[in-house]
Amino acid sequence: MSEISIAYDYQIFCRQRFGGISRYFYELAKQVDATEAFSAKIFALLHYNEYIRDSDVGVQGRFLERGKKSVNFYRVVNYLFSQAFLRGYEPDVVHETYFSDISLLNPKVPTVVTIHDMIHELFLEGDQLKRSSVSRKKRISADRAAHVICGSENTKRDLLNRYDISPDKISVVYYGFSSESFAAEQGSPATYPYLLYVGQRGNYKNFSFFLKSYAASTSVSNSCHIVCFGGGAFSPEEEKLIKDLGIRRSVVHQLSGSDAMMARWYRHAEAFVFPSLYEGFGIPLLEAMHYKCPIICSNASSFPEIAGEVGAFFDPTDVDDLRNRLESVLESESLKHQMVSKGIERVRDFSWERCAQETMAVYRYVAELS
Repeated sequence: MSEISIAYDYQIFCRQRFGGISRYFYELAKQVDATEAFSAKIFALLHYNEYIRDSDVGVQGRFLERGKKSVNFYRVVNYLFSQAFLRGYEPDVVHETYFSDISLLNPKVPTVVTIHDMIHELFLEGDQLKRSSVSRKKRISADRAAHVICGSENTKRDLLNRYDISPDKISVVYYGFSSESFAAEQGSPATYPYLLYVGQRGNYKNFSFFLKSYAASTSVSNSCHIVCFGGGAFSPEEEKLIKDLGIRRSVVHQLSGSDAMMARWYRHAEAFVFPSLYEGFGIPLLEAMHYKCPIICSNASSFPEIAGEVGAFFDPTDVDDLRNRLESVLESESLKHQMVSKGIERVRDFSWERCAQETMAVYRYVAELS
Protein backbone atom coordinates (compact mmCIF):
# COMPACT_ATOMS: atom_id res chain seq x y z
CA MET A 1 0.00 0.00 0.00
CA SER A 2 1.23 3.53 -0.78
CA GLU A 3 1.72 6.23 1.83
CA ILE A 4 -1.13 6.37 4.34
CA SER A 5 -2.36 9.89 5.06
CA ILE A 6 -3.85 10.78 8.43
CA ALA A 7 -5.92 13.87 9.22
CA TYR A 8 -6.54 15.15 12.76
CA ASP A 9 -9.50 17.45 13.28
CA TYR A 10 -9.57 20.76 15.11
CA GLN A 11 -11.69 19.91 18.14
CA ILE A 12 -9.19 19.61 20.98
CA PHE A 13 -6.89 22.32 19.64
CA CYS A 14 -9.52 25.04 19.99
CA ARG A 15 -10.50 23.73 23.44
CA GLN A 16 -7.09 23.48 25.14
CA ARG A 17 -4.16 25.86 25.32
CA PHE A 18 -2.29 23.15 27.23
CA GLY A 19 -3.59 19.78 28.37
CA GLY A 20 -3.11 16.04 28.32
CA ILE A 21 -5.38 15.29 25.35
CA SER A 22 -3.95 17.96 23.05
CA ARG A 23 -0.42 16.91 24.02
CA TYR A 24 -1.32 13.31 23.14
CA PHE A 25 -2.48 14.28 19.65
CA TYR A 26 0.45 16.63 19.07
CA GLU A 27 3.00 13.97 20.04
CA LEU A 28 1.14 11.36 17.99
CA ALA A 29 0.93 13.52 14.85
CA LYS A 30 4.61 14.44 15.15
CA GLN A 31 5.68 10.78 15.31
CA VAL A 32 3.32 9.69 12.53
CA ASP A 33 4.42 12.43 10.15
CA ALA A 34 8.07 11.52 10.70
CA THR A 35 7.42 7.92 9.58
CA GLU A 36 8.23 7.19 5.96
CA ALA A 37 5.06 5.21 5.19
CA PHE A 38 2.73 7.85 6.68
CA SER A 39 1.89 11.52 6.47
CA ALA A 40 -0.09 13.56 8.99
CA LYS A 41 -1.79 16.93 9.05
CA ILE A 42 -3.72 18.76 11.75
CA PHE A 43 -6.65 20.79 10.40
CA ALA A 44 -7.30 23.59 12.88
CA LEU A 45 -8.13 26.76 10.95
CA LEU A 46 -8.27 28.79 14.17
CA HIS A 47 -6.75 27.44 17.36
CA TYR A 48 -4.97 28.62 20.48
CA ASN A 49 -3.02 25.48 21.35
CA GLU A 50 0.60 26.05 22.36
CA TYR A 51 1.79 22.57 21.37
CA ILE A 52 1.00 23.06 17.67
CA ARG A 53 1.69 26.79 17.63
CA ASP A 54 5.15 26.44 16.06
CA SER A 55 5.01 22.74 15.26
CA ASP A 56 6.96 21.03 12.49
CA VAL A 57 3.89 18.87 11.87
CA GLY A 58 1.78 20.05 8.93
CA VAL A 59 -0.65 22.25 10.85
CA GLN A 60 -3.25 23.76 8.55
CA GLY A 61 -4.38 26.69 10.62
CA ARG A 62 -3.44 29.74 12.58
CA PHE A 63 -2.75 30.40 16.26
CA LEU A 64 -4.79 33.22 17.77
CA GLU A 65 -4.93 34.43 21.33
CA ARG A 66 -8.45 34.23 22.68
CA GLY A 67 -10.51 35.01 25.72
CA LYS A 68 -12.59 32.38 27.51
CA LYS A 69 -15.70 33.45 25.60
CA SER A 70 -14.13 32.92 22.17
CA VAL A 71 -14.12 29.11 22.15
CA ASN A 72 -17.59 28.81 20.57
CA PHE A 73 -16.58 31.26 17.84
CA TYR A 74 -13.49 29.14 17.09
CA ARG A 75 -15.62 26.00 16.84
CA VAL A 76 -18.15 27.61 14.50
CA VAL A 77 -15.45 28.99 12.18
CA ASN A 78 -13.64 25.66 12.09
CA TYR A 79 -16.85 23.79 11.39
CA LEU A 80 -17.96 26.09 8.59
CA PHE A 81 -14.63 26.10 6.78
CA SER A 82 -13.11 22.69 7.60
CA GLN A 83 -14.42 21.01 4.44
CA ALA A 84 -13.03 23.69 2.14
CA PHE A 85 -9.81 23.78 4.13
CA LEU A 86 -9.32 20.06 3.52
CA ARG A 87 -9.33 20.34 -0.29
CA GLY A 88 -6.17 19.02 -1.87
CA TYR A 89 -5.51 16.59 0.98
CA GLU A 90 -7.31 13.29 0.71
CA PRO A 91 -6.76 11.42 3.98
CA ASP A 92 -7.05 7.68 4.26
CA VAL A 93 -8.07 7.96 7.92
CA VAL A 94 -9.40 10.74 10.14
CA HIS A 95 -8.45 10.55 13.80
CA GLU A 96 -11.03 12.62 15.66
CA THR A 97 -9.47 14.56 18.52
CA TYR A 98 -12.63 14.76 20.62
CA PHE A 99 -16.27 13.64 20.42
CA SER A 100 -18.78 14.94 17.88
CA ASP A 101 -22.23 14.08 16.53
CA ILE A 102 -20.81 13.99 13.01
CA SER A 103 -17.48 13.53 11.26
CA LEU A 104 -16.17 17.08 10.99
CA LEU A 105 -13.60 16.71 8.21
CA ASN A 106 -14.82 14.21 5.62
CA PRO A 107 -17.84 11.95 6.28
CA LYS A 108 -16.69 9.55 3.55
CA VAL A 109 -13.37 8.78 5.26
CA PRO A 110 -13.19 6.13 8.03
CA THR A 111 -12.58 7.50 11.50
CA VAL A 112 -10.62 6.45 14.56
CA VAL A 113 -11.51 7.81 17.99
CA THR A 114 -9.61 7.62 21.27
CA ILE A 115 -11.62 7.04 24.46
CA HIS A 116 -9.44 8.40 27.25
CA ASP A 117 -11.74 7.54 30.13
CA MET A 118 -15.34 6.84 31.15
CA ILE A 119 -15.58 9.46 33.89
CA HIS A 120 -18.93 10.94 32.81
CA GLU A 121 -20.55 7.52 32.54
CA LEU A 122 -19.25 6.36 35.93
CA PHE A 123 -19.63 9.51 38.02
CA LEU A 124 -22.78 11.12 36.63
CA GLU A 125 -26.17 9.64 37.42
CA GLY A 126 -29.80 9.97 36.30
CA ASP A 127 -30.65 13.29 34.68
CA GLN A 128 -27.07 14.53 34.92
CA LEU A 129 -25.87 11.67 32.74
CA LYS A 130 -28.79 12.10 30.33
CA ARG A 131 -27.93 15.78 29.93
CA SER A 132 -24.23 15.12 29.40
CA SER A 133 -23.37 16.13 25.84
CA VAL A 134 -19.89 14.62 26.24
CA SER A 135 -21.32 11.20 27.07
CA ARG A 136 -23.85 11.36 24.23
CA LYS A 137 -21.30 12.45 21.65
CA LYS A 138 -18.77 9.93 22.93
CA ARG A 139 -21.20 7.10 22.25
CA ILE A 140 -22.01 8.46 18.77
CA SER A 141 -18.30 8.85 17.96
CA ALA A 142 -17.55 5.30 19.11
CA ASP A 143 -20.43 3.88 17.08
CA ARG A 144 -19.36 5.81 13.98
CA ALA A 145 -15.66 4.94 14.26
CA ALA A 146 -14.09 2.17 12.25
CA HIS A 147 -11.88 1.54 15.29
CA VAL A 148 -11.62 2.72 18.89
CA ILE A 149 -8.41 3.24 20.86
CA CYS A 150 -8.39 3.11 24.68
CA GLY A 151 -5.50 4.34 26.80
CA SER A 152 -5.66 1.42 29.23
CA GLU A 153 -7.17 -2.02 29.71
CA ASN A 154 -9.21 -0.54 32.54
CA THR A 155 -10.81 2.02 30.19
CA LYS A 156 -11.51 -0.74 27.68
CA ARG A 157 -13.32 -2.79 30.36
CA ASP A 158 -15.37 0.23 31.41
CA LEU A 159 -16.23 0.96 27.78
CA LEU A 160 -17.38 -2.61 27.14
CA ASN A 161 -19.47 -2.55 30.32
CA ARG A 162 -21.27 0.61 29.23
CA TYR A 163 -21.46 0.39 25.43
CA ASP A 164 -22.74 -2.25 23.06
CA ILE A 165 -19.51 -2.48 21.11
CA SER A 166 -17.45 -5.41 19.86
CA PRO A 167 -14.15 -6.04 21.66
CA ASP A 168 -12.63 -6.64 18.21
CA LYS A 169 -13.22 -2.98 17.41
CA ILE A 170 -11.07 -1.81 20.34
CA SER A 171 -7.29 -1.59 20.71
CA VAL A 172 -5.43 -0.61 23.89
CA VAL A 173 -2.52 1.74 23.23
CA TYR A 174 -0.67 3.22 26.19
CA TYR A 175 0.26 6.89 26.07
CA GLY A 176 3.84 8.05 26.13
CA PHE A 177 6.06 10.47 27.95
CA SER A 178 8.63 12.83 26.48
CA SER A 179 11.32 14.18 28.77
CA GLU A 180 12.11 16.81 26.12
CA SER A 181 8.70 18.38 26.75
CA PHE A 182 9.27 18.58 30.49
CA ALA A 183 12.80 19.92 31.00
CA ALA A 184 12.96 20.78 34.69
CA GLU A 185 14.09 24.17 35.93
CA GLN A 186 17.17 23.98 38.13
CA GLY A 187 17.26 24.20 41.92
CA SER A 188 14.78 23.35 44.64
CA PRO A 189 11.58 25.43 44.42
CA ALA A 190 10.95 25.46 48.18
CA THR A 191 12.78 25.72 51.51
CA TYR A 192 10.47 23.19 53.15
CA PRO A 193 9.79 19.45 52.55
CA TYR A 194 6.48 18.87 50.79
CA LEU A 195 4.04 16.37 49.34
CA LEU A 196 3.03 17.18 45.76
CA TYR A 197 -0.49 17.05 44.33
CA VAL A 198 -1.02 17.88 40.63
CA GLY A 199 -4.13 18.96 38.71
CA GLN A 200 -7.81 19.46 39.39
CA ARG A 201 -9.12 18.64 42.86
CA GLY A 202 -12.91 18.34 42.66
CA ASN A 203 -15.27 15.38 42.80
CA TYR A 204 -13.65 12.05 41.84
CA LYS A 205 -10.15 13.60 42.17
CA ASN A 206 -10.60 12.97 45.92
CA PHE A 207 -8.43 15.83 47.20
CA SER A 208 -10.50 16.28 50.36
CA PHE A 209 -9.72 12.65 51.24
CA PHE A 210 -6.00 13.45 50.95
CA LEU A 211 -6.42 16.40 53.32
CA LYS A 212 -8.19 14.20 55.87
CA SER A 213 -5.44 11.57 55.78
CA TYR A 214 -2.76 14.24 56.05
CA ALA A 215 -4.47 15.81 59.06
CA ALA A 216 -4.86 12.39 60.70
CA SER A 217 -1.08 11.99 60.97
CA THR A 218 0.76 14.29 63.35
CA SER A 219 4.14 13.11 62.08
CA VAL A 220 3.24 13.83 58.44
CA SER A 221 1.51 17.18 59.01
CA ASN A 222 4.38 18.37 61.23
CA SER A 223 7.11 17.33 58.80
CA CYS A 224 5.69 18.15 55.35
CA HIS A 225 3.76 20.88 53.60
CA ILE A 226 1.26 20.17 50.79
CA VAL A 227 1.89 21.78 47.39
CA CYS A 228 -0.94 21.70 44.85
CA PHE A 229 0.25 22.47 41.33
CA GLY A 230 -2.51 23.59 38.97
CA GLY A 231 -6.24 23.25 39.54
CA GLY A 232 -6.87 26.90 40.37
CA ALA A 233 -7.18 28.67 43.70
CA PHE A 234 -8.68 26.82 46.65
CA SER A 235 -12.47 27.03 46.77
CA PRO A 236 -14.32 28.35 49.83
CA GLU A 237 -15.27 24.73 50.62
CA GLU A 238 -11.63 23.66 50.51
CA GLU A 239 -10.58 26.58 52.68
CA LYS A 240 -13.24 25.62 55.24
CA LEU A 241 -12.16 21.97 55.22
CA ILE A 242 -8.51 22.93 55.79
CA LYS A 243 -9.57 25.04 58.76
CA ASP A 244 -11.99 22.44 60.16
CA LEU A 245 -9.30 19.75 60.00
CA GLY A 246 -6.96 21.91 62.03
CA ILE A 247 -4.37 22.15 59.27
CA ARG A 248 -2.25 25.28 59.44
CA ARG A 249 -3.13 27.37 56.40
CA SER A 250 0.53 28.32 55.95
CA VAL A 251 1.51 24.74 55.06
CA VAL A 252 -0.97 24.22 52.20
CA HIS A 253 0.02 25.94 48.96
CA GLN A 254 -1.55 26.33 45.53
CA LEU A 255 0.40 27.50 42.51
CA SER A 256 0.47 27.27 38.74
CA GLY A 257 3.06 27.66 36.03
CA SER A 258 4.85 26.14 33.09
CA ASP A 259 5.60 22.48 32.48
CA ALA A 260 9.25 23.18 33.37
CA MET A 261 8.19 24.67 36.70
CA MET A 262 5.93 21.70 37.40
CA ALA A 263 8.81 19.32 36.64
CA ARG A 264 10.93 21.15 39.19
CA TRP A 265 8.29 20.59 41.89
CA TYR A 266 8.16 16.89 41.00
CA ARG A 267 11.93 16.56 41.22
CA HIS A 268 12.21 17.89 44.76
CA ALA A 269 9.03 16.49 46.37
CA GLU A 270 9.15 13.96 49.18
CA ALA A 271 6.42 12.10 47.32
CA PHE A 272 3.70 12.59 44.71
CA VAL A 273 0.23 11.76 46.05
CA PHE A 274 -2.50 10.70 43.60
CA PRO A 275 -5.73 9.93 45.54
CA SER A 276 -8.12 9.93 42.56
CA LEU A 277 -11.02 7.48 42.47
CA TYR A 278 -10.68 7.12 38.71
CA GLU A 279 -8.32 7.94 35.85
CA GLY A 280 -8.35 6.57 32.34
CA PHE A 281 -4.56 6.49 32.34
CA GLY A 282 -2.82 8.88 34.72
CA ILE A 283 -0.01 10.69 32.89
CA PRO A 284 1.17 12.37 36.16
CA LEU A 285 2.36 8.90 37.20
CA LEU A 286 4.84 8.92 34.31
CA GLU A 287 5.90 12.46 35.11
CA ALA A 288 6.63 11.49 38.72
CA MET A 289 8.58 8.39 37.66
CA HIS A 290 10.75 10.34 35.25
CA TYR A 291 11.55 13.05 37.80
CA LYS A 292 12.53 10.52 40.47
CA CYS A 293 9.59 11.26 42.73
CA PRO A 294 8.18 8.45 44.93
CA ILE A 295 4.54 7.68 44.11
CA ILE A 296 1.78 7.17 46.67
CA CYS A 297 -1.39 6.44 44.74
CA SER A 298 -4.89 5.02 44.80
CA ASN A 299 -5.35 1.34 43.97
CA ALA A 300 -8.42 2.19 41.86
CA SER A 301 -9.08 2.10 38.09
CA SER A 302 -5.95 2.13 35.90
CA PHE A 303 -3.36 2.97 38.58
CA PRO A 304 -2.06 -0.56 39.29
CA GLU A 305 -1.92 -1.20 35.54
CA ILE A 306 0.20 1.88 34.84
CA ALA A 307 2.29 2.18 38.02
CA GLY A 308 3.01 -1.54 38.35
CA GLU A 309 5.39 -2.18 41.26
CA VAL A 310 6.43 1.46 41.48
CA GLY A 311 3.62 2.87 43.63
CA ALA A 312 2.74 2.62 47.29
CA PHE A 313 -0.96 1.84 46.86
CA PHE A 314 -3.85 2.64 49.17
CA ASP A 315 -7.62 2.26 49.29
CA PRO A 316 -8.99 5.70 48.23
CA THR A 317 -11.93 5.33 50.62
CA ASP A 318 -9.85 4.46 53.72
CA VAL A 319 -8.30 7.49 55.45
CA ASP A 320 -6.15 5.34 57.71
CA ASP A 321 -4.77 3.36 54.78
CA LEU A 322 -3.43 6.50 53.09
CA ARG A 323 -2.17 7.82 56.44
CA ASN A 324 -0.18 4.62 56.92
CA ARG A 325 1.27 4.83 53.41
CA LEU A 326 2.29 8.44 53.91
CA GLU A 327 4.03 7.62 57.17
CA SER A 328 5.80 4.50 55.89
CA VAL A 329 7.17 6.22 52.78
CA LEU A 330 8.25 9.43 54.50
CA GLU A 331 9.97 7.56 57.32
CA SER A 332 12.09 5.33 55.07
CA GLU A 333 14.79 6.74 52.79
CA SER A 334 15.60 3.23 51.57
CA LEU A 335 11.98 2.67 50.53
CA LYS A 336 11.90 5.98 48.66
CA HIS A 337 15.15 5.10 46.91
CA GLN A 338 13.74 1.72 45.89
CA MET A 339 10.54 3.31 44.54
CA VAL A 340 12.53 5.87 42.54
CA SER A 341 14.75 3.17 41.01
CA LYS A 342 11.74 1.12 39.94
CA GLY A 343 10.10 4.24 38.51
CA ILE A 344 13.10 5.04 36.31
CA GLU A 345 12.86 1.55 34.81
CA ARG A 346 9.07 1.57 34.52
CA VAL A 347 8.73 4.89 32.67
CA ARG A 348 10.91 3.52 29.85
CA ASP A 349 7.97 1.30 28.88
CA PHE A 350 5.95 4.38 27.94
CA SER A 351 7.30 6.26 24.93
CA TRP A 352 5.58 8.31 22.23
CA GLU A 353 7.47 6.25 19.65
CA ARG A 354 5.84 3.07 20.92
CA CYS A 355 2.45 4.79 21.20
CA ALA A 356 2.73 5.99 17.60
CA GLN A 357 3.86 2.62 16.23
CA GLU A 358 0.90 0.83 17.81
CA THR A 359 -1.49 3.57 16.67
CA MET A 360 -0.15 3.40 13.12
CA ALA A 361 -0.93 -0.33 13.13
CA VAL A 362 -4.55 0.69 13.82
CA TYR A 363 -4.44 3.28 11.00
CA ARG A 364 -3.06 0.69 8.58
CA TYR A 365 -5.77 -1.79 9.54
CA VAL A 366 -8.54 0.80 9.10
CA ALA A 367 -7.14 2.05 5.79
CA GLU A 368 -7.00 -1.48 4.41
CA LEU A 369 -10.62 -2.08 5.42
CA SER A 370 -11.93 0.89 3.46
